[in-house]
Amino acid sequence: MTKQKVAVVGYGNDLRGDDGIGIVAVRKIREFIKDTNVDTYEYHQLSIEVLPLLCRYDKIIFIDCSTDIAHAEVRCYQIQPDNNITLTMTHHLMPEQILQLIETLYNKTPIVYVCKIGGRVFDFGCEISQEVLASTPKIIKCCMELIENTVQ
Repeated sequence: MTKQKVAVVGYGNDLRGDDGIGIVAVRKIREFIKDTNVDTYEYHQLSIEVLPLLCRYDKIIFIDCSTDIAHAEVRCYQIQPDNNITLTMTHHLMPEQILQLIETLYNKTPIVYVCKIGGRVFDFGCEISQEVLASTPKIIKCCMELIENTVQ
């Protein structure tokens, strides 16, 4: 049996406070990964250009900061393709849109998870709030468990 390929994608603006936590988290995760079937990526934002790369993976884990959950709260959940999403000409896509496009354009449906940390500080600057930094081990643990459940 062939091992599944996993992509861990941290994204956000690391010059806007808490918004950079996706990049910080993926850099930490990179330190723990020993399996050659797991790759990590950092992006300022998700765009259509990531599709040819991400369509090669069996599982994709997106890590981002979120304003729709409580400050420093961590949530990890699986998403499904949503054919009801309307795509417009844009330079920024959501994970659900990425998944929909991979399914439509490449006829593949990877397993996709979104891991979020609630952010509050989005001022200009590289400093992430202490509360969000303190929650980083939770998101790393969640991502590592998702990875380990794939590559074993």
